[in-house]
Amino acid sequence: MWILLGLFFVGQIIILKKDFSLFQLLQLAASLVYGSLVDLTTYILSYLPHDSLWLKVIYCALGVITLALGVFTMVRINFILLPQDAIVYVISKKYNKEYGRIKIGLDSMLTAIAIVGSWLLYKRLVHLGIGTIISALLVGKIISKLKELKGLNDFIGRVIGEGQTV
Repeated sequence: MWILLGLFFVGQIIILKKDFSLFQLLQLAASLVYGSLVDLTTYILSYLPHDSLWLKVIYCALGVITLALGVFTMVRINFILLPQDAIVYVISKKYNKEYGRIKIGLDSMLTAIAIVGSWLLYKRLVHLGIGTIISALLVGKIISKLKELKGLNDFIGRVIGEGQTV
């Protein structure tokens, strides 16, 4: 995972060149925190019942929506992004493309690579399921839809103090 995150980070440096700022080094620290929180959340959620299909569907839906809302909020408030989201942001800004569409493309490509890699290495899918595919296809789409919600964007703008003069 660190190799992949490193490639995303180097990709940003290549695309941004002189516009790359040292502030973006915080992405690496954020990745450590994020990884730890994912592990903690996985541990905590392992105690929830998850043996029926309908619970798996609900958990998947909640996970996809939560992830999309989290990424949307981080992009919207211009906060430290994880390298995989930052490379999407850099590409979308540099080439004037919609963030959600680039996100779907990158997530789908990574999912396809994971599927092929898993198949080649293990002759079966390991840690990949329908939820991974759903997430790859829907997170970017949901982010695009969240950008269109005026009330949500106005609320976030008020929270972060956009439009206010001091």
